[in-house]
Amino acid sequence: MAGKRAAKAKAPGAVPRVFLSSTYLDNVQRRRRVQEAILELGFQPIAMERFAADERAADYVSKEKVGMADVFLLIVAWRYGHIPTGQALSITEQEYEEAGRAKLNRLCLVLDENEMIVPKQAYDSGPEAHEKLAKVKVFRERVSSEQMAIPFTDENLDRKVMSTLIEWQ
Repeated sequence: MAGKRAAKAKAPGAVPRVFLSSTYLDNVQRRRRVQEAILELGFQPIAMERFAADERAADYVSKEKVGMADVFLLIVAWRYGHIPTGQALSITEQEYEEAGRAKLNRLCLVLDENEMIVPKQAYDSGPEAHEKLAKVKVFRERVSSEQMAIPFTDENLDRKVMSTLIEWQ
């Protein structure tokens, strides 16, 4: 896609709402740091940790919350994440697609392939682990081919998020 997509129209003085998308277990600390960076900029994070209990399925609620955002921020590491029963895509990839349908700017950061990781935390486990690793590799390639995704390390994540959101604004 050529050029930057226009930001959604919002009331003057409204606080920009940033939907934070990522898998959870491998990004607990990263998500905390990213939300702090979003708040430091004076923006409002929309993140699953802040969702209220709901009788509807998590994938449905997440996609609904994407539609409430002004911009979509994706952090991709090495977990593919939860795939709801009967579906082919993880909730994270579904959120990414929903942001595209909503015509939100999708700002994507992908963990540098050389970054040190703790394998037990970094990768999906269980009987579908190999399939999910293959899916996350495809997802990382997709994200990087559909827009200018930037690599990050744990050391520079905060700075990259802040500069990305400032540039978007």
